Amino acid sequence: MNNLKDKVSLITGAGRGIGKGIAVAMAKAGSSVVLVSRSQSELEDTAKIIINEGGIALAIKTDICSEKQVNIMIEKALDKFGKIDILINNAGQYLEKPILDTTLEDWEKIMGANLKGMFLCTKAVLKGMVERKSGTMINFSSIGGSIGLRGKSVYSASKFGVVGFSKSLAKELKPYNIKVHIIYPYMVDSKPLHSSSLKGEGTSSASSPLWGEGKGEGEFNSLYINKVEDIADLVVYLASLPLRVNIEDIIVEPYLRKL
Repeated sequence: MNNLKDKVSLITGAGRGIGKGIAVAMAKAGSSVVLVSRSQSELEDTAKIIINEGGIALAIKTDICSEKQVNIMIEKALDKFGKIDILINNAGQYLEKPILDTTLEDWEKIMGANLKGMFLCTKAVLKGMVERKSGTMINFSSIGGSIGLRGKSVYSASKFGVVGFSKSLAKELKPYNIKVHIIYPYMVDSKPLHSSSLKGEGTSSASSPLWGEGKGEGEFNSLYINKVEDIADLVVYLASLPLRVNIEDIIVEPYLRKL
């Protein structure tokens, strides 16, 4: 299904985990993809998967906390594709630490990765979207941005910040036909995807939950944890919605059941 044909998507944190899965799924749906993260080798691996399956990908190593690097990255993307239709703010960092042990450096690192980077990437792509009066943004919060998580106060604060930023932005951008969606994942596995992923055969493992919710609260059965492809398919769905349909918030919760 090529419902995103002729669209260009920019995905942050595209070198691994959820971001990698999203990039592969968006390419499978027909979108050209701009892959962004701080690891060139990981980006090249994601790009190789996409290109080997006939997709179009541009990998650009970028520290999204650097305004200079973000602006250079956007310039390269526009030179290649001429536009960015869809921005997926997926990149972020996790911190589980009691508040009394949390340093100012910890605070600045998490806020930078989870909020500053989102702000810089959003601002960088918005000019073109506003001029075209068209665009979609999909921002990743966390269940930690919906309820406070014990021992994760700084992380939760950053993810609540994502929600406030996104909801205000949605109101500001509505006159320009630009939609802003927020996804709140629970635990999501993040085992690296293989080249079969574009064919819907991606593998995953519950041993490495990307967001870490519930960690330390007891062992989780792998059936109780969402898979990367669950989130990736959801992103494709949101990106494919017609303008008349808007879904602002989606909490992605594993369906728990007894075996």
